Amino acid sequence: MHMHRSFHAFLPCVALLFALGLAPVASAQQTIPSEVITAASIDAQQQQAIAGAVAPIAAKLDKGSDDDVAAARVEMMNLFERARTLGGTPAFSAALSGEVARALAGAMQTDRVICRLNAMLIAGQVQSPRVVPLLLSGLKDSAPAVRYAAAKSLYTLLTLNNGEPAANVFDADAYTGLINGLGEAMSGAANEALVREAFLALAKIPVPDA
Repeated sequence: MHMHRSFHAFLPCVALLFALGLAPVASAQQTIPSEVITAASIDAQQQQAIAGAVAPIAAKLDKGSDDDVAAARVEMMNLFERARTLGGTPAFSAALSGEVARALAGAMQTDRVICRLNAMLIAGQVQSPRVVPLLLSGLKDSAPAVRYAAAKSLYTLLTLNNGEPAANVFDADAYTGLINGLGEAMSGAANEALVREAFLALAKIPVPDA
């Protein structure tokens, strides 16, 4: 019954997320060369190419108009989608995720809800421990839509690999932070059903070595 009430309480958030349009679509943006995406290791020049593709998107996400912010989310999603399509290597995924995590950290500092909301929607694709503190801050956000998006993205991240927990994303510190943060969210104002689902997904992941 409690979960039923929580679901209805967050229906406006769900409606807002659908209104934003979650599916990546075609968009003009700087393309990361395919040889970088499939590289076994990332050198300084390749890292610069990744940063160069992320930087203009980050600027729109952080300081752009509302339309720019929505477009920035689509462009970020497109980066991850292209990497999946081309079979991006773990080295590339780590490099891209690090750059995107930095971009999201900036967006989470703004007082504009639309920036923080879109940052949380992107965060579910960022396979890096650096995104965990951002998701935990999203669970405590003053805006219900941001809290909902943070919980949704956290659940997505925890089950990204064909429904299996993405254990490689979390180091020992990130795992501990999630345990504490999700426990706090479950007992606080943001105890939506998705937080419980995320907690259950996290429980399936073996505790990482310290």
